[in-house]
Amino acid sequence: MYKVARGFLHEEDVVDAMSETVLTCYEKIRTLKQDAYFKTWMIRIMINHCKDILCAQRRSIAVERVCLS
Repeated sequence: MYKVARGFLHEEDVVDAMSETVLTCYEKIRTLKQDAYFKTWMIRIMINHCKDILCAQRRSIAVERVCLS
């Protein structure tokens, strides 16, 4: 999980993405159809959380730029 998150995010955001992924997996484990695909399912959730963090960062940077101008 760390390697996947580190590929998307800066070091300070990796732990947040990992903890969100573990929580989501725990909450949604019943939606997993085959146990053999757990790792793939978990990594896909991790990637989605990383993308959400990146989008949130882009939005906050844009707001800061507008306020500073």
